[in-house]
Amino acid sequence: MIVPEVLRMLPYTVVDDAVRYFPAKALESLTTAQHGPGAATPGAALLALTLWAAASLAAAAVTMRRQDV
Repeated sequence: MIVPEVLRMLPYTVVDDAVRYFPAKALESLTTAQHGPGAATPGAALLALTLWAAASLAAAAVTMRRQDV
């Protein structure tokens, strides 16, 4: 939760766009009633959360396969 705030301090516009799709910000975009400026659309936020979950599960599967004998 600290990483998006730290990255937002960098002067790059690409980082500002990427921060919108971090899990905490994507969930915030899904749960708010009115979207503020610069917030991700609900569809894009849901896709971002799905991709984060898939990447986490894939990393866990690779780690488990390497450590399981």
